[in-house]
Amino acid sequence: MTTTVTDATKTFISSNSLAGVATTVGLVAVLLLVALMVEQELLRAYGGSRARMGIEVTKGFIVPLLLAFVVIVVLRFAQILHPYLF
Repeated sequence: MTTTVTDATKTFISSNSLAGVATTVGLVAVLLLVALMVEQELLRAYGGSRARMGIEVTKGFIVPLLLAFVVIVVLRFAQILHPYLF
């Protein structure tokens, strides 16, 4: 399984440009962030002790993805405003 994942990753990266790979990874990160935020809100609406524990667990995943989202947005705006830097 590990070899298959590694070969698939190598094929994906070598067949696409750096911009294409970065866009794909950014899109996956944003979609995962949205899905986790929806899950957190559903858990919050459900209530209960298990839901509170689930909310705490999702916070551990949301915070790094939120930081990645901020970096993605800042870099995209920087690329639009100053295209000669990139």
